[in-house]
Parts: sequence; structure tokens; C-alpha cells
Amino acid sequence: MPLLGVLVFALAIGCAIHAGRTGRPQFWIYVLIFVPGLGTFAYLLFELIPEWMGTRQGQKAQKTVSRLIDPEKAYKALRDAVETSPTVETMSRLAEECLNLSRFDEAADLYSACLQGVHAADPQLLLGLARAQFGLGQFGDAKGTLDRLRAANPEFQSSDGHMLYARALEGLGDLAAARAEYDALRGYFPGPEASCRLALLLQKTGEEDAARALFKEIRRSLERSPKHVREMHAEWYALSGRHAGV
Repeated sequence: MPLLGVLVFALAIGCAIHAGRTGRPQFWIYVLIFVPGLGTFAYLLFELIPEWMGTRQGQKAQKTVSRLIDPEKAYKALRDAVETSPTVETMSRLAEECLNLSRFDEAADLYSACLQGVHAADPQLLLGLARAQFGLGQFGDAKGTLDRLRAANPEFQSSDGHMLYARALEGLGDLAAARAEYDALRGYFPGPEASCRLALLLQKTGEEDAARALFKEIRRSLERSPKHVREMHAEWYALSGRHAGV
């Protein structure tokens, strides 16, 4: 057992030296030295293996661990970029990161600043503004922004935008309209979220039997799906089980 401990620590030191020589973020050195076993595993998983494989999934994994260790690292870098060059591109990227961090006030201000001149009807910027407004609980403003988006860009399609619109209607208390939108979303929205939100709305309107039946249908569908699909939608899988009485 002592020998194993020595080997683990030696491997961690080797990884720390590698991290220093290859310009990896400094936090890796601390993680590897102070948590050698778990740190070495994380370094291999999120730095070395993705580098060796060169996959998109690897890049995503790197971003995930970086965000877990320093949630505001990207925010700080993007904020510096905006201070240096306040363009629509840099401001919109910072706004997106603000949404990730639930900094909805700042995101709304940034998107509003972007929506000027030739960018006044940009669908992605309008969608971002609506997301920020929804996050602030400004459901009427979010709906209004999405109506503006649709009027200015009739060909633009976004399942996320459609979901946000339905949720804004529900937030405003227009349950009949929200129900119609959730029902429409069930036909094409990826995953079970639309069906789950519809079932939750049915509960809200007192239609317990219909809600329970829909939750059971969602649960059965996910149980017939491959394991990775259930894991991808773990939140909705668990929710449907609780409400279906499973």
C-alpha cells in the first residue's frame, strides 16, 4: 500500500511538471499536488486524453472542468476583451457567459447595447435578450422580445426560442396558450422536456389523471431508450418517475 501511494504521488508530480512545461492553467499544479490521486485522474481525463484524441468531446470536457474549478475565468477574460474592444462580437460573447452565470441584469444590458443599427433585428441577439429577461422574471418583456424576433425574422427557427416563449406565457399566467405551445413543441423538441412541462402544467390546472398518464408515458419512453439517453435526460427521467408514482 505505501508503494502504491508513492507511485500515485510520483505520477502526480510528473503531471504537475508536464502542466508547468506545457503552459496549462496554474490551478492544475495545485490540484495535482494537494489531491494527487483524484487530481491525476482529472488531469489525464480532461487534459492529456482529450489532447491525444483531439476530439470535440475532449474540448467540451476541458471547458467543464475549468468552469467547475474557476467558474468566472471565462467571464473575466471576456470582460477584459470588451473593455479593450467593445464590439458586438465581444459584447455578445460576454452576454452569453453572463447567462451561464445567471448574471441576467448584465446580460440584458449587453444584449440591449448590441441591438443597435444593422444588428437591431439580429435573431440570436434578440433570443439572448429574451433569455436574460426571462431569467429576471420579466415574462412580459421576454414574450415581447420574442414577438419582435418573429416579426423581424419570419424564417428563423429555434426550438429553444419556442420553449422560452411557452414558458414566458406560463409565467404570465396564460396557461391555455402555454399549453398549446407545449403541445406543439412535443412534436419536435429534442428530449422529454416539452412533455414534462406540459404534464406539470396539467397538474397546475387540476388535470391530475392526464398529467399522471403523460408522466408514465414519458417514463416508459425513456426506459426503452439507450442508457446514455436516460443519463442525458436524468433530470426529466427522475421527475417523471416521481410524478408517475414510480
